[in-house]
Amino acid sequence: MIKNSAQLIIISLFSALLLSACADLSNKPDTVPESVKTDDFVTMNYQQRSWVPASDMLFDPIAVGTKAEVLVNHASTKIIGPSYQDALNSLAAEIWMIENAQYTVDLVYYIFKRDTVGYAILGALCNAVKRGVDVRIMVDSLGSIHATHKELKALETCADEAGYMKDQAGFDTANKARVQVVIINARRAMLPHEIPGLLSP
Repeated sequence: MIKNSAQLIIISLFSALLLSACADLSNKPDTVPESVKTDDFVTMNYQQRSWVPASDMLFDPIAVGTKAEVLVNHASTKIIGPSYQDALNSLAAEIWMIENAQYTVDLVYYIFKRDTVGYAILGALCNAVKRGVDVRIMVDSLGSIHATHKELKALETCADEAGYMKDQAGFDTANKARVQVVIINARRAMLPHEIPGLLSP
């Protein structure tokens, strides 16, 4: 039991000091180091790669895509094979491409599993973001049957330690790399009263 007001004041000050030391500093704005510069090409690329709700778009991307005469991205790879060795070669090639990406990585999966392969890809993507590579990944929830997709949510935390994107000469720019995750065909869990026949007699 506290016997005098001096002890109460000391304990209160000590508690306040501890609480202030544990305060969340993550809301501090990022300060861009003086060594980085603004690069118009990287800034334009950064803005064009940002996810925007359809209602906020200034143009119809489907119409633009159907009128395009050339592919936007010339760096695509498709490796398919029936054997175990072909599967290993495919994984090794995919990880190599992620590890050697300098600016951006875009991945689309119908089936994304929480297994050694999935975690290897996530680890390579996390490392890429930390070195300044902007990452986008889209996963089909129906093919990748998980209720929460915690592994993809964990990938988004890699952006907390993201590096700055590089310009064409390899120097840091003012844009930090991001992780943008899109899960398509995701359905929210049905509430008990929404499940047909569950509450019926």
